Amino acid sequence: MEKITIHTGSVAEVAEQLADRLGKEPSKENTLHINNHLVELYYEWFLPFNGIEIGIHSVRYKSDIEVDVLSDQGEKKYIYFQFEYKGSVSPKTPEENQKPTELVTMMSMQSTSIFLNMKAKKRDNSKWVTVRISEDYFNNYMSHMKVHIGKVFDPANPWVIYEISSPKINLLIDDLFSLNDEMTPPLKNSLILARSVEATGLFLDQIIRRENQSQRNNNLHIEDIKRMQMIKEELTALYDNTPSLTSIAEKYGVSVSKLKRDFGSVFGTTIPRFHSNYRLELAYKMLENQQVSVSDVARHFGYKSLSNFSENFKEKFNITPKEVSIKYNL
Repeated sequence: MEKITIHTGSVAEVAEQLADRLGKEPSKENTLHINNHLVELYYEWFLPFNGIEIGIHSVRYKSDIEVDVLSDQGEKKYIYFQFEYKGSVSPKTPEENQKPTELVTMMSMQSTSIFLNMKAKKRDNSKWVTVRISEDYFNNYMSHMKVHIGKVFDPANPWVIYEISSPKINLLIDDLFSLNDEMTPPLKNSLILARSVEATGLFLDQIIRRENQSQRNNNLHIEDIKRMQMIKEELTALYDNTPSLTSIAEKYGVSVSKLKRDFGSVFGTTIPRFHSNYRLELAYKMLENQQVSVSDVARHFGYKSLSNFSENFKEKFNITPKEVSIKYNL
């Protein structure tokens, strides 16, 4: 497996490192296009205001690759937002026994002082949008968020916040991957700014509305964050029963109380609630994209009781699974 190491920072700094590590092809201003034996990469960035940077990323992997993203080395610090985008691939039917995890996306918000590790397999495709907000901009215009996310620029206090992307945010990110070169620069740039800022605002709104506001991203260590990232990957790859807290705690070498505290700090909810919400989002996608029975969907996502599935579904979406199935599959 090929391995690449870069430091996070501004969009221009990241582009410069990618060009150096992977080999840069001729490109227009604020655009990096690389096509070699490892990846086909398209990276476009925008600087609409001083202190706000927007990046649109698209990568097709031609080889197994691992990327270590180290903390930024520059004096200027950022808050880093990432919005996943997986395209419009429909979920498979239960009979095909495929995991439709690509259909429910995650978004994250973090300091640029933490370590990240990403792995991709040959033929994987990844698309995502990033928004960077500088320390000066945050202090001048967003300082009210400190009460919700803690010491955001303290190097000794690494942190990350994860949320499941809402349907409205998914639509905004979808718009950003529907732009084309036939658009005039004023129209294209205004759409990029509008959709990115609105997605960021909706994300922050979800953070403010979290049920447990007492759990903020304080007193976490970098190893705690890595552990939470691994647990997230495990849960989002599992769409039937949620593992017990005891088994997860034993697997990752922590106490149950620390596991619950750290997960609540990063995800704003409990492990069972997060996993339940994730599976219900997948179930909704399957119902709206496939002509499949509600009972098959319930079984596919680990529900032994159809009534229990319908009750949980209705509580989350304020609509029954049967109504979704009829609405989208007439």
